[in-house]
Amino acid sequence: FYDSTRLANAVDYLLDLGKQMDLPVAINVSLGTNGHAHDGSAPISRWIDSAMVTPGRAVCVAAGNAGQERPETPNDFGFILGRIHTSGRIAARDLVTDIDWMVTGNGLMDISENEMEIWYGPQDRFAVSILPPGGKWIGPIRPRQFIENRQLRDGSFLSVYNELYHPANGSNYISIFLSPLLNSQGVVGVKAGQWTVRLQGEEVRDGKINAWIVRDDPIRIGGMGSREARRFPSYFSERSNVDDSSVSSLACGQRIISVANLDEQRGRIHISSSQGPTRDGRSKPDVAAPGTR
Repeated sequence: FYDSTRLANAVDYLLDLGKQMDLPVAINVSLGTNGHAHDGSAPISRWIDSAMVTPGRAVCVAAGNAGQERPETPNDFGFILGRIHTSGRIAARDLVTDIDWMVTGNGLMDISENEMEIWYGPQDRFAVSILPPGGKWIGPIRPRQFIENRQLRDGSFLSVYNELYHPANGSNYISIFLSPLLNSQGVVGVKAGQWTVRLQGEEVRDGKINAWIVRDDPIRIGGMGSREARRFPSYFSERSNVDDSSVSSLACGQRIISVANLDEQRGRIHISSSQGPTRDGRSKPDVAAPGTR
């Protein structure tokens, strides 16, 4: 979705075709996800940006469908796909901030991997701890430390990586994975409920954080015993969600035209359409075009 070399191959193929035919080329990419730093530094974003230096070329990318913050009607669950971003600031050393990360329950078993990425400045150092629903704190995991595939009491797994100086942009980066148990002995989904992610300042000069939940579309798998198994998106609580910077990673490129979903009939941007700015403060989306009905 944002890091596949197949995207680069497809763009290169079309640009070469335009060159052979001596025609301008406009490419539409209607896919995306929330992985990476939302600052245009992902390798595929850079690849496309460099190709756009030549006149007569344009790449448009859908802004995404992560704009909805809360339900509009009693049975409206679009907000689950919309609560994918949080941000804040740790003001000083030893202070903490907690992020509420929700995994769906109500008889459903989530057998997808749920992933959160936290990005912050290279001058800061944060430790991270995780509190599973009804469990005990795991951590702190300090910079340059990690835990990998730690099996929890229910059989599912937790992995946490606290990395410094990401090679794409020099920023610091924490990734957290909640993984189901899938083997011949049985299936255990990710535990439903609130997972609390606690960040603690160890060295603080700026303190700003941004976090995204990587996209996971709802897909029904089938019944497993008394429960229904699905791949299902996790999301931030209403308290933790910050309703901006939800434009998909690929649409954050420097020379990529990011397109919002215009509800032409109502004369407004559709409630589901993702919004900016990028993590590095640029205005996105760039334009809106009819995308409803």
